[in-house]
Amino acid sequence: METFDVQTIEIHAPAHKSFAYIADSRNLPDWTSAFQSVSCDRARMATPQGAVDVELKVTADLRYRLHARMPGQRSHRGRS
Repeated sequence: METFDVQTIEIHAPAHKSFAYIADSRNLPDWTSAFQSVSCDRARMATPQGAVDVELKVTADLRYRLHARMPGQRSHRGRS
């Protein structure tokens, strides 16, 4: 059985900057301990059985919807 440690954080930065950082695979070792290194389309992952080299393909799409509502106002939907 596989187990995952999923955590949530709050990022105090514009969504487009946060998305660009997370979507750049070279930054994976900075924010996830599973990746030891990343180079082009290859990555080295840390596993309980030791390091494993894997092929890496990152697909990222910033087309998402922002739904915001301020207290006392009607709902506003927009694109971020």
